[in-house]
Amino acid sequence: MDRGLQIRIGICFIIIIISLWFLYPTTRYYFLYSAKERENFTLEKEISLKKNTISLGLDLQGGMHLVLEVDVERVRQDIISYDIDRLRSQAFDKGCDFEYEIKEASKVLIKMRHPGMLGKFKKEVDLKDAVFDIETEISENELLLSINEDKFQKVIEETTERALVIVRNRVDQFGVSEPVIRPMGKNRIIVELAGIRDPRRAKNLIQNTALLEFYLASDDENLKKQAEAGRTPPGYRYEEIVEQRAGREFKEKVLIYDRPAMTAKDLKDARVVFDNFGKPIVSFEFGGEGADKFFDLTSNNIDKQLAIVLDNKVVSAPTIRAGIRERGIIEGNFTEEEAKDLAIKLRAGALPAPMKISEERSIGPSLGQDSIKKGILALEVAAILIFIFMVVRYKWSGMLANAALVLNIVLIFAGLAYFNATLTLPGLAGIILTVGMAVDANVLINERIKEELIKKKTLKGSIDAGYDMAFNAIFDSNLTTVIAAAILYQFGTGPIKGFAVTLSIGIISNMITAIYITRTVYIWMLQTNRMQRISI
Repeated sequence: MDRGLQIRIGICFIIIIISLWFLYPTTRYYFLYSAKERENFTLEKEISLKKNTISLGLDLQGGMHLVLEVDVERVRQDIISYDIDRLRSQAFDKGCDFEYEIKEASKVLIKMRHPGMLGKFKKEVDLKDAVFDIETEISENELLLSINEDKFQKVIEETTERALVIVRNRVDQFGVSEPVIRPMGKNRIIVELAGIRDPRRAKNLIQNTALLEFYLASDDENLKKQAEAGRTPPGYRYEEIVEQRAGREFKEKVLIYDRPAMTAKDLKDARVVFDNFGKPIVSFEFGGEGADKFFDLTSNNIDKQLAIVLDNKVVSAPTIRAGIRERGIIEGNFTEEEAKDLAIKLRAGALPAPMKISEERSIGPSLGQDSIKKGILALEVAAILIFIFMVVRYKWSGMLANAALVLNIVLIFAGLAYFNATLTLPGLAGIILTVGMAVDANVLINERIKEELIKKKTLKGSIDAGYDMAFNAIFDSNLTTVIAAAILYQFGTGPIKGFAVTLSIGIISNMITAIYITRTVYIWMLQTNRMQRISI
């Protein structure tokens, strides 16, 4: 046995060993544990065991399909309020303050506080960056603004893009394997979560805005008495806080300003900790400019209450005892699971606008199991028919091609495991298609060898010529298929990408098994005198 053959055999063994190594985590996860045991895994154990395994897609293991829609009307209201406040600030600085009234859904009536100021307003106040256009002058003191729909649609698209990033960050931290998160139209996002066990928790995690704000509370007793009497003073909100202490529920009312003193946009980190009684709370930390702002806010308001408001609901209102630069806590009667989800949402950031679920579908795992069984049955039937054909047609050489086909399937699943790919129904179809294509290379090689034997060439010469002459045709046909698969992967989504991945891996493994490994077997048999004639 020459040195070249020893190297070839060594490479073949290395390929097989590496493939089995990559397949081990998948084999351990799906065959060592039953489906019932996997359902009872904690999230941490699930993530640990599924590392470097083949994940099953939504159509094979069930899960959740959501279509989230940006609340366009809420964005419209927010952008109107934001732009009008900005215009009022500019106008006030120029000495031409105004009052306003929202007309219909996208029109705002501006009325100058002092006569003769409308001309100055139009001259001094810049509408270029606002979503408004001047529609008409109603009088010498009144102006009607209307929303520019092109500018507003751009705001909606930007809002959807930011929401997409935040939703993806939240899902990634939640630990769902291979989620599908992609835009749909101008204001919708598709979210597919395979194998999700708690749909309610997942929806809350994805959909909730998680806007964290800090409001100063008033210490004016007269204003508090007015609020208690049902007459909340203008510029304030009278909110209720419900807390659990020593197993009992306590309610408290707090009078806060209607504008936040600070928001959590500069939040650096958030995580779950436990207080002295083992109760979960969320610890948050500011960084950079946010830490300086928080220190200024707390140090300038010692002995005042600071209300912590999450999604417009007051969760606690601690009294400020000293200036706090970076860290704070949120107490809100959370369960450990709720505290973890809140920390995830705060780390990922608040959604730029409320999201509505416009479509929701749940796929049960039993449907997925049925699909898996039918897919595996199709793979088995295809493989058996191909095995029979190859043995009948090419005898011993056909058996060698069949062995290469089995190894080809092993390599495909090893490749999927290495890339931690998600196997879907189209992916199974790609594997079945690859099984049919895999023997095509061996058919070409065997036919070429038969032609060379008819020409009375030696056995070694016939085998070498068969492989050399068939290589170009095999390479060209597989190359064009890989190009098509690459285009499907680039422009396809979800299951289409899964099909492209399995097809590409199958073609590459087919080149390795059909050309390299089977030829190594022939060379080994010739050099060790184990083959005097070929059964083909």
